[in-house]
Amino acid sequence: MKNLLLVLLVVGYALLTFVGGAAAVHFDTGVPGVLDDAFTELEGTAAQAGYKPERGWLFIGAKPERIDDWNNPPAPDIEPGLKLHDAERARNGYTLYSSFYKGLPVRLIDMGGNTVHEWYLPEKFDNQNRDDGIKFRADARPLSGDKHLYPDGRLLVNFNHSLGFPLWGFGLAMLDKDSNVIWEYTKQIHHLLDVAPDGRIYAMLHEWRNEPWPGLETIKTRFQNEYIVVLSPEGEELQKVNLLSAIQNSEWASILQYVVPDATGGDIFHANAVRFLTAEQAAALPNAEEGDVLLSLRDIDALVVMDMDDVTIKWATRGPWHMQHDPWVLDNGNVLLFDNRGDLKYGGNSRIIEFDPHTLEVAWEFPGDRDFDLYTPICGSVSRLDNGNTLITESNRGRLIEVDQAGEVVWDYYTPERVPYSQHITTKALHARRYAPETLDFLQVD
Repeated sequence: MKNLLLVLLVVGYALLTFVGGAAAVHFDTGVPGVLDDAFTELEGTAAQAGYKPERGWLFIGAKPERIDDWNNPPAPDIEPGLKLHDAERARNGYTLYSSFYKGLPVRLIDMGGNTVHEWYLPEKFDNQNRDDGIKFRADARPLSGDKHLYPDGRLLVNFNHSLGFPLWGFGLAMLDKDSNVIWEYTKQIHHLLDVAPDGRIYAMLHEWRNEPWPGLETIKTRFQNEYIVVLSPEGEELQKVNLLSAIQNSEWASILQYVVPDATGGDIFHANAVRFLTAEQAAALPNAEEGDVLLSLRDIDALVVMDMDDVTIKWATRGPWHMQHDPWVLDNGNVLLFDNRGDLKYGGNSRIIEFDPHTLEVAWEFPGDRDFDLYTPICGSVSRLDNGNTLITESNRGRLIEVDQAGEVVWDYYTPERVPYSQHITTKALHARRYAPETLDFLQVD
């Protein structure tokens, strides 16, 4: 009898709580508005900051996680620095990369791993008078994300913030060669950006969506609404296009079936790259035209082509990859990308694939069936060099690798940045790009 009474009390309390909550929403008691005001103060700072994800939150599936699946795993037990340089086969040049931790510079190194130039990020932006109206905590510090280096030494760099998940975008800035800020754009720009031939900047921007999305009410609010923005070379916002609208209002809307309605942190797409398509690149992709953009949507394993003028999706595909990063349309018409977890034959490791966008046939891969352990569950980047070699960033191991078409490693470098994290030392390298020395005027000596 006592147990029955206890059960009835619990059920009754739950019922009263439910009815009270429903009434508060139905009759607009004002509580939701108070919460919205509070979120306005906190959004983008992860200061929903009591949010403490488990160490293995990035791991997906039933397979037991391994230490490499952590967001910040222990750094490799290998002395940092240059491990291999085959000068005859490697593409000579300067390599730009950054490390995803506070206080560390963006570095430009030569083939020996020696620092040629560094850019230091601003200690702080104005966290209270931002373009997007978000009030970040005063201790929020910018961490470098993607970068674009100009011949005169200017560096376009987008910033993440130091406060953690779920929203990470912080802003975008142009630095001169001496790290002085030329201009800033303080909206939540994130991940990989692109610069068109005419100098316009294409980037991704996320904002909170507080209301249900018409026709997609199963998506749990609050969620991250994704936009593609176009900026002038001086940082002026020229265009802002809603990604969800573009997908929903296209013949490719069926890719929304792969969205997880209650995605972690409301991150329903995890868009992680935007690429402006030139006429030559657009000709390689189905339905694409010059001025469209190619987008990578990691959490639904999709690549899409968006028409920025008509705000619609003109092509979408999912292929033999999983949680991909950094797609590039190559001169031969294939697409190159970093396949983070799609090497299913070899333990779900990472690989680099080049594939035909019409047939999805893989034309080249590394490591594929080779005896080489390449793995980073997040981040990672890739680019094809002008001699046919491929430059790879294995982010979670702080490793930069160059391989030739035969899959032979011709340059191997472990970045020296190491930081304390929890009970171990960790490292993370981001977005290595190789520049021919003769293209960097600011390094030329008269």
